[in-house]
Amino acid sequence: MRDHLACLFKTAEVLLKVAKEQTDIVIIDMHAEATSEKIGLAYFLDGQVSAVVGTHTHVLTADERILPKGTAFISDLGMVGAYDAMLGLKKEPIIHHLLTQMPTRFVVETEGPMIMCGACIQIDTKTGKAERIERICLEDGGVPIDAGQ
Repeated sequence: MRDHLACLFKTAEVLLKVAKEQTDIVIIDMHAEATSEKIGLAYFLDGQVSAVVGTHTHVLTADERILPKGTAFISDLGMVGAYDAMLGLKKEPIIHHLLTQMPTRFVVETEGPMIMCGACIQIDTKTGKAERIERICLEDGGVPIDAGQ
């Protein structure tokens, strides 16, 4: 077991220096549960990266924005998978597990309507700053789902 973990913010600074030697457009995908950590990293790197996007919960969030210094942010991009499911998995085994606390095999749902969620981010290629962010959620056949827009 480790006595300590590397600081996410300091690690991001080190990796950012390497990335900036190669490109002005840097997009960070932060895979974390806590939205506070995701927005904290985004504000910490505001103006230094093009975007900070979150993943993990598989639920598209409605907090997309451009931060004051030009970094796009959204807490969670959502998922690609079955709409009538639990995080893209068949509901019944998960509900069984929640009720019994017994080990249960989770199975990907492959039936029913599928969705694709995410965000479109427009970035100025000269400055690397985000100009626009828009969340998207499409059903089978590319039909938009009302994402609160």
